[in-house]
Amino acid sequence: LLGVWAVEISLAHLNDLRLRAQGAKGRETLDAERARLRELLKDVRDLDVHPTVYHLLQSHGWLEELAIFAESRRDYTTVILHHVSQRDFAGAIRKLSDFSSAGTGEDLVCRFAPVLFGAEPHEFVSLMLRQQLNSVDPLSVLPALNSPRASLEHRSEAIRYLEHAVRHHPELMGRSADASDEADAGA
Repeated sequence: LLGVWAVEISLAHLNDLRLRAQGAKGRETLDAERARLRELLKDVRDLDVHPTVYHLLQSHGWLEELAIFAESRRDYTTVILHHVSQRDFAGAIRKLSDFSSAGTGEDLVCRFAPVLFGAEPHEFVSLMLRQQLNSVDPLSVLPALNSPRASLEHRSEAIRYLEHAVRHHPELMGRSADASDEADAGA
């Protein structure tokens, strides 16, 4: 509870500084206090108060700190939601790439596929083609790639992913992986 109060007091102080920040000196003071807030957030990240801290950060408008706090807690869903809500789709894809490298991004890829493919088709499919995401079930992603009114870029990227899925998931075509390897060797 003390951690929550400390965060709330720090946020109130930061809001005052933000309102009064004039010139370079005011900016320096604000940046120093922001660094203190980030240190405080590191101190409370392991406490069971994160929903309250998320609410405080969001209601005070410190969204960058919210994303940093969520990432330090390994709350990757909140990090991706932050980027998507800011319409920073390329940033969300970069974070998904980081999280999937750590072995934690597969569920997030499926969850955010419709939004990310819709906004950044090439970058999203490039992410999906990475080796660390080969274990993602293509059938869970394909609905996000299918749109009857898709642009040429979206259709091209959907085809690129389908070709990858057929190559790396021969079971989708009714063949075993061994039969696929034999067919490729004979060709």
